[in-house]
Amino acid sequence: MTTVALNDSPQFVNRAWEWTATVPVQQTSIDFTLFGTPSGSTINWRMEISGSDPVTGVTYDAFILYTAQTTVGEQGGTCKQFYDLEGIRANVLDATTGEGSIESTTINSGVKGCWDANQDDIAC
Repeated sequence: MTTVALNDSPQFVNRAWEWTATVPVQQTSIDFTLFGTPSGSTINWRMEISGSDPVTGVTYDAFILYTAQTTVGEQGGTCKQFYDLEGIRANVLDATTGEGSIESTTINSGVKGCWDANQDDIAC
């Protein structure tokens, strides 16, 4: 989606730049909306998705897939990725370090899984 946004013209709505795209996924489509909100010398980013997951059947309505913050004109920043764990939005990845974890009764037989900065499995 972020690549798609680069090819689209954003709209400025409620103090934020907004890019939208609908992407076909198997027999359905998912709506992606990327928001970029200027705040002083930084930009706060948020990616939302809406639609039905063709594998799990879970329906998302403006689910926040990731948030990020960058400095205006810079290529670095911070990012957090989220996952729907049984109806609860959970932070599963710290993109600054690349480390993360996930725990859900529907993933890995309910056993918490952790990974290091190289995305290699590690003990939690």
